[in-house]
Amino acid sequence: MKRILIIEDSLRDFHGHWFEQLSCIYHEAKNKNLEINIACHKNVLSTISSQIDCKPIFKRSYFLELSTQSGIKIINYLRFYISSVLALRSLLKSEKKYDFIFIPTCTIHHAIYLLIIKKLGFFKKSTTVPLFLNLPGVWNSGRRTMEYSKNAVIFKLINRLLSKSGGVYLAVQTIIAKEELEKLTGCTYIVLPQPIKLDKSEIIFDNSSSSISFGSFGAERHEKGTDLILKAAEILIKKNPEVNFKIQWINGYFNEEGKMISIPSILNKNPQVCIFTEPLSNKIYNQELSSTHCLILPYRNSSYYFRDSRVALEAAIRGIPIIYTKGGWLERFSKSYDSGIGFEENDIKSLIEAIKKMQKNYFTYKKQAEAVKSQVVLDYSTESFLSKLIDIK
Repeated sequence: MKRILIIEDSLRDFHGHWFEQLSCIYHEAKNKNLEINIACHKNVLSTISSQIDCKPIFKRSYFLELSTQSGIKIINYLRFYISSVLALRSLLKSEKKYDFIFIPTCTIHHAIYLLIIKKLGFFKKSTTVPLFLNLPGVWNSGRRTMEYSKNAVIFKLINRLLSKSGGVYLAVQTIIAKEELEKLTGCTYIVLPQPIKLDKSEIIFDNSSSSISFGSFGAERHEKGTDLILKAAEILIKKNPEVNFKIQWINGYFNEEGKMISIPSILNKNPQVCIFTEPLSNKIYNQELSSTHCLILPYRNSSYYFRDSRVALEAAIRGIPIIYTKGGWLERFSKSYDSGIGFEENDIKSLIEAIKKMQKNYFTYKKQAEAVKSQVVLDYSTESFLSKLIDIK
């Protein structure tokens, strides 16, 4: 029986997509009679460890703690490396050999301690797959090029050392990320699209009503263009009584100019707008997404040019059309499945026109999205993902 170890120090509670994604992989592996363990945060909730086989070993998490921790960065990083290496060494000494080691949210800091582990002689006979979600830079839409930070030099060095260490296969989630990183590092990357599992809830449409609901789910952030949705909604509800919005908004955020972005009072009091002010449980999220007619994703390409969107995939497998920012992964994805309308980045007028067009021609776009959802399910299924992972050689 093949054994898989997933390393995810951020798996601690139900915030973010970690549990949702890892539980999909875990249960699919079990269905295939594979042995699978997940090395996670020491403080993982019992409600999580009771559902999947956790190995709670990590005292520190990059995303949950290190990225926001005060103090001298280099000292924090060193503590993170040492703590992670010691935790993994202890686990690996007490366990049988794993055939596959998978790091689903690998940053340069995870890559550094992974390289140390390799140098110490662990993972020698294992196929190791670090998956990089982010590139060390941002996309410049005006120049249509990646602008890399100073960290790109370290990123390139660590990736090259890993690729030459034996048994390591560098991975990304999108073709765009593969193209950009191969140009930057000279290494070879494989594409492992993130796995999505379709919830059994069904979408029920009221064909007798011309009212269309537009949804925006997930954490409100500048890079996700949540401010654009607020402006568009504020303008449209004044003139259009048959358009409705579902917007998840919990804490607000500061934009690039340092201005706090908050919900306009007109949206808080309007019956055409539903504001979710608390994190949604999986059950409620699935229900709300499945009853949404169209998903709006005004993501800014500076951050999302090369990145995929889990909520876009979750909408697509349900046959929900989307409105998306042109110029990045969202456009490539939507065009390949013919499932939505694009608008110009950062352009409120263009976004509003896209919403009006979707409202006017909704059932045409809905029919197109329904026609391709089975293909999206096939391409992004947990079964497809796991098959690609264990076939890596």
